[in-house]
Amino acid sequence: MKNVNTIIVIVILLAVTGCENELPVNPTYQDTFIKYFGMGGDQTDELGVDLVATTDGFVLLGETISNRGKRSIYVVKTNLLGNDIWQQKYDAEFNVSPSSLAIAPDGNMIIGATAEDSTGNKDVLMLLLDSQGNMIDSALYKNAQYDEEVSEVIVAEDGGFAVLGTTTEVISPKKTGILVLRTYPQSLDTLPRTQWTRIHDGGTTNTGVGIVQSGNVFYCLATSDSKNGQTPDRKLTNFQFFSLDMFGEPIADNGFQGSTDNERSSNVIKTEGGFVLLGNTLTASGSGIYVVRLSQNMVVINEFRLNGINITGNSIVDIGSGYVILGYKEELTGDRNIYLVNTDKFGNIVKERTYGSIAEKDEGGKGIAVLENGHIVFVATVDMGSQTKMALFKTDPAGDLY
Repeated sequence: MKNVNTIIVIVILLAVTGCENELPVNPTYQDTFIKYFGMGGDQTDELGVDLVATTDGFVLLGETISNRGKRSIYVVKTNLLGNDIWQQKYDAEFNVSPSSLAIAPDGNMIIGATAEDSTGNKDVLMLLLDSQGNMIDSALYKNAQYDEEVSEVIVAEDGGFAVLGTTTEVISPKKTGILVLRTYPQSLDTLPRTQWTRIHDGGTTNTGVGIVQSGNVFYCLATSDSKNGQTPDRKLTNFQFFSLDMFGEPIADNGFQGSTDNERSSNVIKTEGGFVLLGNTLTASGSGIYVVRLSQNMVVINEFRLNGINITGNSIVDIGSGYVILGYKEELTGDRNIYLVNTDKFGNIVKERTYGSIAEKDEGGKGIAVLENGHIVFVATVDMGSQTKMALFKTDPAGDLY
């Protein structure tokens, strides 16, 4: 995989006055709100992808889709009340679908995205922005033998970046693997060079989902069809959790079989003394949420399932007394709604909520943060009828908007 130093990306700076379709905030209820963001009137759709909370507000990562189908990266910085400070769109000669946003200690932002050219080839695209959203650098990491798609990017402890995604062989049999890309520590004005890449596979179909770092070890979560009990006509999937050292060499590899037909992973976080893995169980009757808590040496501490009808978890936050999980719910009417649930450590539901309708094919945003006062902030995609918009939600600790 090589680093193509710089690609041409056009940056369009939008006015920092109000956002399109933004709801006014009643001064009595400024602690909770919904704000909508869009940049193209009725000519574009916007999708909410990721979110990072900062000391002075929130950075939202989204995707904008023109009425001709052109996909671009869309970033909004807001204050703590959800009012936009700046918005920018990052365009290129090819379609770009962002997946993940991380902020370095110096305030620079790194965006991981999948770039797709006119022939359908997919590669890893990284954007480096300053704290005001100005482009510092962009780089395309590519391999002619594979299509690469990004799931998550993190800032490593040494200042470099680590990217987790999925690779697919361009030619038959088109086997998929889990891509891990590691860069050298970044310089002040350029994206770092690739230090190493690894393609990890435990079955014939693998999807990279999330990556975290603890000390000198990277821990990676994926979905793999390496589950026991496979038959030629029935591929079963499960969580795959593995660790790599700082040079990309494997340390340990664990698969979690579960007790249902299929498990599909979606998020991993570090927590005190170990990790929490989030995913979904897939059965003939629908989908449910699956949570596994692990010790530092990857031993299961406890696990639970939320077996509602067609609920899917995308992101999880450990709040000490339990968890906050963001996802979506397929209603019996066919509508797909944003879903938020608070549970205790054992999976007992404290409170669950749904908010509005999202696009039929949208998988729901993964960006969520719980603030020091317990308020919950997340980004999502809201269906406005004729189009979709990226929405920023801020609720009280119970998930209520008042």
